[in-house]
Amino acid sequence: MAQKGGSLVLTNPWPGRSPQLCRNGIVSGIVSGTVSGTVSGTVSGTRITLATSVGETVTPAPSGPSHATVQTRLAQPLTTAPAVPSPPGSSPATRRRPGPTPWTPRGGNDVGVTGVNSGTPGPQASPRTGETARTGGSSLMYSGSAAGGNAHAYLKVYDLSGAPLAVNTAQTLGYRIYPQSAATTPWVPAGFTESTCVAVDLIFTDNSTLRDSGTVDRNGDQARPAHWCGHVTLGTWNHVTVALAADNAGKQIARILVGYDHPGGTGGYRGYVDDRTIG
Repeated sequence: MAQKGGSLVLTNPWPGRSPQLCRNGIVSGIVSGTVSGTVSGTVSGTRITLATSVGETVTPAPSGPSHATVQTRLAQPLTTAPAVPSPPGSSPATRRRPGPTPWTPRGGNDVGVTGVNSGTPGPQASPRTGETARTGGSSLMYSGSAAGGNAHAYLKVYDLSGAPLAVNTAQTLGYRIYPQSAATTPWVPAGFTESTCVAVDLIFTDNSTLRDSGTVDRNGDQARPAHWCGHVTLGTWNHVTVALAADNAGKQIARILVGYDHPGGTGGYRGYVDDRTIG
């Protein structure tokens, strides 16, 4: 939703395909190039400029599905997925809001991670409204409690496998992360920094992952949760940007995850992710 109106520039998430544009639930006409005013329909090109109005909702999608179908798919819980590669040494593993259901990608079991408290059955990654958010009123909350050993938990927050997102020569992953400490949540022990051992991860259609690609963020830290322990600041929003093309050009993104990974880590972790973009 456009809170202030104005121009919106986005990269076509489906290169080679003309995305469908839904404005306030209406799809009509076919246009190309730069789009302005109240025109809706199918647009083309690698970069698209849209003029938005205050309070207007604009939804891009692959051409074909109705607006109702697009909204239904975005709201669907994510409950199943095939096995994907595990971190080394582990046992047999556009902006879109995540579905509400956590997903464990290694045969249904995370290693050495339980719920952050007795009322939570396992590690979580789910949308929250009215808690801590950087933009708007909602964000993605992550949590868990590590028990040492090869502790890790990678949870799927969005499935793009139906329309994979291509990594072009200028593609960048960006997001904000707010790792919590004992000062802002009772479920992180005083002095513990496990909340910083979390990062957004990607799975590509060839089953390779961002975390194992050697890609680094703008500070030179590998885009792997275990390499971020203590490298982001507790109790504040940290801006993360990762240039994807250097190590992943030509690949296609099938799934977006939020992962905790800290071999030997113990104790509760919790925090929020917001303003997620790939463009």
